[in-house]
Amino acid sequence: MAENHHLHRDDRHDLSEEELAALKARMEEPAEAGGQTKRLTRVDRLLSETPMVGPSAGFALRVMAAIAAMELPEITRRRLTTGFAVGLAVAALLVLPVLSGLVIVVASAITNPGILNAGFQVVANGIGYSAGLITDVGESLNKAVSETPMVPALLTTVIPITMLWVWAVWYLMREPRLMPDQQDVV
Repeated sequence: MAENHHLHRDDRHDLSEEELAALKARMEEPAEAGGQTKRLTRVDRLLSETPMVGPSAGFALRVMAAIAAMELPEITRRRLTTGFAVGLAVAALLVLPVLSGLVIVVASAITNPGILNAGFQVVANGIGYSAGLITDVGESLNKAVSETPMVPALLTTVIPITMLWVWAVWYLMREPRLMPDQQDVV
């Protein structure tokens, strides 16, 4: 069975002796893998027998000419000048101290316990105020609903009508009903 296998890589020595022996052993195994060995051998044969086709003469020159002929945006055609470099340097000299100062202020604020305490107090007070506001609104709504039985009836009427109105606006705004070349149907 070993005579039937033709390994094209034998003469190129791409594989080490151990890898080549393992490959030959694998090729000589019974064909339980559903013809995988035959498929691999066929692919190897097709790849080795297919002639290599090089690019036509002048291919690289034509590609480079096509690239050179492409229209480029104005920003890509600009040349970097000394003025641009000086402008970048001046911008860096102006921005760098401001950013450094900002980093120093933030670092000192983060490491100062008094500022952290004040920040946490502001956050806690804001959360408490929001919770109190929500509680007050809930109590007001509960009082209005329990004292005025008409409010739930109005809400059960207004909510579906509002939903119907929103749907109608959406339905009418999504696309024109008559095409421009159609006559008005009256």
